This record gives sequence, structure tokens and C-alpha cells, in this order.
Amino acid sequence: MLGDESARASDRARNSFSHESQITLLASDSENNTIQDKSPRSCTWLSSVTLWAKGFWASYLKKSWTMYLFLVAGTAFAVGHYFFYLSLDRKEAKQQSLMLRYGTILAFCSKASLGAAAVTAHRQRAWRAVRQQPVRLGAIDSIFTAAEDILALFDWKAAMKAKVATCMAIYIWLTPLIVVLTSDTLSVVGGTMEESVFCPEARTLNFSREEFLDWRHGLAINDIHAHSLSLFNTTTYPPERQNPESFDYYHGASTATKALVQRSMLLGQAVVRENAAREVCTVSWNCSYVVDFVGPGYKCSELASGVRSKPRKLGNSTPPFGTDIIVPEGNFSYHAVTDGGEYADQQIDSGPGGIPLMKQPYPKNLGAFRTEPVIWIGYATVGNYSKLQPPNRSSKGWYDAYTPKIIGCEHWEVGYKVEFNYTNGLQSYKIKHREYIGRVINTTYIPNPHNPPSDGTLDSTTATPERNYILARDDVRKYRKTAAYHSIGKQIRAHLSGNIYMPSSIVNSPILLTGLLTKPNFLPQRNLHEKIPEIYENVLISMLSTPELVAVSWAYNASIPTGVAVGGGKTRYPCLRSRPANFFVYNKLQICLVYAISISIAAIGVFFGVTAVNQEGILRDVKPSSIVEATSTCSLTEGKSSDQDIRKLKVRFGQL
Repeated sequence: MLGDESARASDRARNSFSHESQITLLASDSENNTIQDKSPRSCTWLSSVTLWAKGFWASYLKKSWTMYLFLVAGTAFAVGHYFFYLSLDRKEAKQQSLMLRYGTILAFCSKASLGAAAVTAHRQRAWRAVRQQPVRLGAIDSIFTAAEDILALFDWKAAMKAKVATCMAIYIWLTPLIVVLTSDTLSVVGGTMEESVFCPEARTLNFSREEFLDWRHGLAINDIHAHSLSLFNTTTYPPERQNPESFDYYHGASTATKALVQRSMLLGQAVVRENAAREVCTVSWNCSYVVDFVGPGYKCSELASGVRSKPRKLGNSTPPFGTDIIVPEGNFSYHAVTDGGEYADQQIDSGPGGIPLMKQPYPKNLGAFRTEPVIWIGYATVGNYSKLQPPNRSSKGWYDAYTPKIIGCEHWEVGYKVEFNYTNGLQSYKIKHREYIGRVINTTYIPNPHNPPSDGTLDSTTATPERNYILARDDVRKYRKTAAYHSIGKQIRAHLSGNIYMPSSIVNSPILLTGLLTKPNFLPQRNLHEKIPEIYENVLISMLSTPELVAVSWAYNASIPTGVAVGGGKTRYPCLRSRPANFFVYNKLQICLVYAISISIAAIGVFFGVTAVNQEGILRDVKPSSIVEATSTCSLTEGKSSDQDIRKLKVRFGQL
């Protein structure tokens, strides 16, 4: 009986398929081909909803929406990945591993979605290919398994039969590159984190504060007295306010000024207050800020260069010597005259406190600042400062080795624009701009006058015009500020005075302590006329290291001296704060190219997949039930049994 049934089944198979390559792989059991409906005919509303949901889901799976859904999802994940990395671009790299994981997750989701769309499209094209034309059984295997078995891609005949499906399979194999190439678009590089904030301890200089400091009453900040740059004598004690002959006059630079200038000269740089960087910038930060202030400074010019060159004038002043005293013709490698017209330490015969011994009225020019001495310097330069030069005239090359120069420096009031930088706990500064306002005292010194002054004082200095003298009793505020300028200038001039005698480089000058001399020849630095203003500026900046000086003020309000007070919320001043940090850097071009190519290929695949579905009228997968249904008909449009019906069929192996 079983043999007769098997023979009849084989006859039906041969009659159904005319081509020898189209064979029935699976045959249904003739005794069990009826689908039995076990669901009750009368059901509750819940059963109806359940059946409707199952029917909707089955209908949904038969549509091409899945390809669209996966394509849109992959595109959405790609866009999200792009904007997520864009939000991190140039930002400080915090939680680096976590951010990179998030990016990898988004890339993987995009890859998975685009790959799913491509897989679905590949299946539709595979079904379309095998239903359009006769295909070898082995080629069918290669077409359907190309997305799973990479060796199937090398079946050339299968590739020719299903070109689109093969291209989609190749794309599916390459989708992991989406994760690799897009994750690499966000990198971490070292850089500097900068932010504009307010620094609490920013200080500046305000020499106008000297105008208001009376040494009798002083100024105390946090119970510590502020210091002036100058010391004063007086004509009466106690002072007599109604007496025009009762006034103070200049005595000399204060001890604080002398110590400050000497420290700066010895260091060859500005003196820095201890913990200044931490106080200004706070811990672990670098910072910078810019301030403007008006103070004293030297304006220097080169007046002569070369053997037997004639020095030109500096304003109305003539250099007191020529290049003939400088080597190679002269005996000095350095010669400086810095005290022409200097304020006399002893202005009048006086007792303690500078009180004059003579009776009132006192001389008009008592304590007057008549002029500020010009710094005249002659020095020699050489081509190579690191090489020993000829020591005397009998040495070969003496006359060719040295070039004499003469410079002159005048004391000016200068407007400074200074940028302070605190980096790794170290302070530095840069003069961004200098504006020369005017000479501290606008007079011209007259050396060796024919008629020495007899004005009742011991100061024999003569300068013109006399009306520009700064008098002690006329404008007290201007006199005090001029005294402060003079105190600093005099200390600097004292460090530059003297000479260096050749041969043997015998140094008779404090310049040896300034760092302005080079070794091994003990010659002044090249371009000395540029170096002298710099050492003056070092002294000015060094004043910030001594906040007890009354000229040291808060940057936010220069009219308030700082003293030793600690800054806070009220003293905040704009500054730029920075520190080393790592930053995310985003390669937008690379991620755009990767995703654009990937999405475009997936979209093309979806287009061909949807075309196949539209042509065949149904979306198929490669489940065994789908194969049973498809192989029992000659067209994808045939066999309209529901998915549930097919799954309830009982099957057995058929016969070829």
C-alpha cells in the first residue's frame, strides 16, 4: 500500500515540474494535509482581540515596511551619532571611555539597522532571482547563503544570476566597518583649557597714591603701615599750617626702595611675591591679566656708533665725551656719567630732621627738583661675545674687534600696558605698549655754568628753564610724586655709574651686579640702549612683590592701595585662566562620508528589495515554512495560504 502511494506521489511531482532542475524537496503527508481549526466558534471579546492582533502582526510581517523601518532607524542612529560627537567637539575630555562607548553603541545600532534592512532586501532579490530563471541547486544555495557564508560570494555563476543580491551580500559583510570607521572619528588630544573669569588678587601700580601719603600720619592697612618710596625732611616741627615757610622737602630714597632695586638688579629680573601665582590664579590654574598704569621709565637712544663717529645731541643736551675714550682708541670698554645735575643730598645747613639752621624766610629753591640727570654711557661691542677678545693694543685684531658706541637715557613719565602671566607657579610679564608722556622734569642741565647759582642753598645745579623746577612748597602733590620717580631713577643710575678699564677689564662700577655684563670679556650686552629700560621695568614690576608700598593698588580700582590685605569677591578683576587639559577633536568629514556611503547603499538595496516585493506581491523570508510554500508553486504570487496555515502542515522528506 505504501509503495503504491509513493509511486503516485512521484508521478504527480514529475507532472507538476517540466524543468529537471525544479524538483520537490518536501512533500506533504497526504493523510494529514487538512488544517484543523481548533479554535472555538464562539469566543469572547478577548479572544477576538487576540486573533485580530495575530492577524495584524502576520499581515505586518508580510509588508515591506520592515525595510523602511530599519533604514530609517539606521539613519536616525547615524544622525544621533553625528550630533552626539558634535556636542563633544573641542570640549574638555571628561569621562573619555564612557563617551567613546556611547559613540560605539550608536555606531553599532546604526550598523545593525542598516544591515537588517540590507538582509531583508537581499532575501527579496534572492527569491526574485531564483523565480525568474532556472538556477542550479548549488547556485541557489550560494545566492541565499551569501550573507552568511562568505565563500558563497565566490560562486561566479550565482553572482551572475543574482547581481543585486550579491552586491547586497557584500555590503552586509562590510557593515562592521561602520563601527570601526565612525568610532575613530572622535579622538583626544592635549591642549590648554582657557576660560575668562575674575581673579581676586590682581594688582597694579598707582604712583598717584604717593601724592596723598603724609609721613606724619601714615596709612595703615590691616594694622600694617604703608611705605613711601621717599624720605622727607621738614623745615619746622611740629608743622605750622598757617606758615608758608613750614613745608617738607626731599631727603632721599627709602630703605624699601633701595632694597627693592638692589634685589631686582642682583636677580636680573623682576622680584616675585611668594605664592603670588596661587593667590591670583587659584590652585592648579595658570592665568594672565592686563593692566594699564602710569609710572617712570628711561627713554634711551643710540647717539654714536663706530670709531671717530660724532655723537649727536639728545634733545638739547650734548654728550660729555666722545667715542675716542672707548676702545679701541680709548682705554674704557664701559664708561658712564649718571650724576650730572643730581639733587644735592645736603640742601642747606640743617639740624635733626633737616630743619634749617638759618632763620626764615628760607630760600625759594630749597628742596627743588631742578632736573633729572641724563645717563650718558659709552661702551664697546664685539662680533662674538662668547669668544675671548684681544686683551690689549699689542694683540692682533685689537682695532678690528671693538666698535665704540654712545647712548643717552632721559627720565620720562610713561604709560604702560602690561600683561602678567602666571604659569606653573612662575610670574612673567610682557610690556605690550609704552606711551612716553613727558620728561619727569622738563629742564635741560647746564654743566659748569659761568655764573653758579647763589640762591641760598647748597645745591649748585643749574637747569633751564627755571620756571619748570618742581618746588617743595608750591604743588605738594606733584612734588611727592616727582620724589617717588626720582627715588627709583637715582637708585638705578647708581648701579650704572662708573667704568671698566682696559686692559685687564678692571671693573670700577656696580654694573657688575646687574647682569648687564657678558662673560668672558666683561663687556656690556649688545643694544644696551634697549636693556636699560628693561631693567627699569623689572624694578617697577618688583614693586608688586612688596604690597606694603603705597603705590601697589588693586587692579579693579587703582585708587585703593592693597597693603597686605587678601583679595576677595570685591577685588575681582577680569583675567584669562588656563590649565593643561585633554580635548575631544571630531573628524566631521570622515563620519559624514562613512554614513553617507553606508546609508546610500542601504537605500539602494531597499529600493531593489521593495521593487521585488511589488513585482512578486509578497515579502518572503527563508524560514522552512516559507520554503515549503514557495517550492510548492511556480510563482511567488501563488500559494496564498496564511503563514499560520503553512506552519500547521505536517511534512516529511520527499523524493527526487
